[in-house]
Parts: sequence; structure tokens; C-alpha cells
Amino acid sequence: MSRTARIAAVGAVLAVLLVALTAHLLRTEPRYSGFNSVRPTFPVVDLAPQDLVCQSTLLPGDTAAIEVVVHVVEQPTPPLEVEVRRPVAEAPGASPARGRVDGGYGEGLLSIPFTPVVDASRPVARVCIRNQGRANVQLVGTSIAGEGFAVNGAPQPQLLTLNFRRPGSESTAGMLSTIAQRMTVARAGFVEGWTFWLLAAIFLGASAVAIALVLGKDFGREDRS
Repeated sequence: MSRTARIAAVGAVLAVLLVALTAHLLRTEPRYSGFNSVRPTFPVVDLAPQDLVCQSTLLPGDTAAIEVVVHVVEQPTPPLEVEVRRPVAEAPGASPARGRVDGGYGEGLLSIPFTPVVDASRPVARVCIRNQGRANVQLVGTSIAGEGFAVNGAPQPQLLTLNFRRPGSESTAGMLSTIAQRMTVARAGFVEGWTFWLLAAIFLGASAVAIALVLGKDFGREDRS
């Protein structure tokens, strides 16, 4: 293949990759801020009217909704209220964040928005969900060896599956700084926010060198004629 043909082929591939990458970076959709890593195995609590289930969790910053897994046992499904409480030692005098979702939802994932948005500087929280309707509803999680959530103040050996959602919709490009910051969580001390950008720069540099080598390499006799 001649050098001109190689340049055209590499240029076409790069153009396709650039279009695909740009489309991905600019795509806007609701985003998760994190998960509590509890597998949704089976219903672990049957919330009767006015029952309250509370579970302590690490809550990522910029969380604006709690997502639970619902198993419907009666229709219409009841409205649920959520309250996110901070430990007094972390936030003395702070008011809890509160939210609500109306009844009538179906089986599966259910997002319950609340305000204000969680402060990233205080990751520990106690999430409480109350059944405010007239029908029972079951929430899904898994069993554990020890104390998990509490139902009406009584500790139970189970945990709810909890997912955490960010407010609104965001593009991947707008999430890059957050991704860089999250890379430092639970990592070695030398891993800082700039590490993400350094790795990206190394990758781009190595890619540029590889492309230059491919374009400069003599692959055939036609280049010598």
C-alpha cells in the first residue's frame, strides 16, 4: 500500500472514531452518582401503611434521588416518602433532605427524588423510606450476617438495594471532571485528580506516535519506485 493510500485509510478511520467519540461525549442522559453494591436478590421488607424502613449508607456527593427495587403486592401501589438524615456528629442541626414519589408505579426500579442535593463533603447518611399509602409494597435487597436496616426501629438482618442518582441529565463531557475526582476515592495516596488527565495525555501521545510510525513505515516496493 502506498503512503498516500495509508494516509487516506488512517484519516478515514480517525474521522469515524472522532465522530463516534464526539457523539458519545455530547449524549445527555440521567446519570448515577453511585450504588451501595447490594445485590437485588429477593424482597426483604414488606412495608405496610405508615411503616418506616431506615438504612445507613455511604451516600455519594451530588445525589438527588434514591433508587430502590420494588416488588408489587397490591394495586394501586402507595406513595413513598424518603428522608436522608445526616449523623449529628457530622452535621449538627442540619435539616434532613426529603422527597416523595406518588403511587401508581410498577414493578422494578423506582427513583425517589429529594431536596436539597447531597453535600459531597459528608458521605455518611441514614436513608429512611415511609409507606404513605393504603396498600403494602415490598422492597428488594438481600440477607446479611448481622444488623442491617431497621423497620419501625427494629433491626433486621437484611439490606436494601440502593442506587443513587445525580440531578437532571448530563453529558459525558460534563462528567469528565467528576470521573477524574472519583478515581481518587479508595485509591493509593499518590493517585490524585490530575492522574486521570495524565493517563489521557499519555494515551493520546502514544496513539499519535503509533500513527506516525504506521504512516512512515515502508510496507511495499511501490514506495521505493
